[in-house]
Amino acid sequence: MDAGWEALKAGGNAVDAVEKAANVIEADPEDTSVGYGGLPNEHGVVQLYASF
Repeated sequence: MDAGWEALKAGGNAVDAVEKAANVIEADPEDTSVGYGGLPNEHGVVQLYASF
């Protein structure tokens, strides 16, 4: 959330803020819910989809 807030304070719009906030968690390999640390599907493939 901090990254999103910083984007807004820097003059970004709501889409910029959501993107910046989502990038933080998606880039965290320790988080298994989304992004690079995400768990594979039933076929053993890690699928990445847009977050918004």
